[in-house]
Amino acid sequence: MALLLYDHVLTFPGEVKLIWTRRWSGVTMLFVVNRYFALLDKAFLLVDSFPWPNQTDQVSTFFFTTFVCMLTTLILFSALRVYAIWNRDWKPCIPVLAIGLVVPGINLVRSLATHSCAIASDALVL
Repeated sequence: MALLLYDHVLTFPGEVKLIWTRRWSGVTMLFVVNRYFALLDKAFLLVDSFPWPNQTDQVSTFFFTTFVCMLTTLILFSALRVYAIWNRDWKPCIPVLAIGLVVPGINLVRSLATHSCAIASDALVL
């Protein structure tokens, strides 16, 4: 966390000069989301690693959602790099996206299955 924060502080003037002053595009948005979701995810990981009173399922769900969003953003960023390296050819991007989206997909299915089981057990008790 400290190293990531240090990197953000060191590179912020360059980011303002090169990113914030240019016209916004999909790539610009992807860069900003990738940069700040990583920082947000590490902050949530730090908070979530310590037990604290009144921690609810909504907080855990929010932490999980930011993790999946960050992971998906990294995958999109990787596919965009492959697209740029292969002279704007989409064919190599498709396997990168397909393989990359497996992990967030598994996490989402696991989360839905866990929540479905909890809801079913609550229904059985009632």
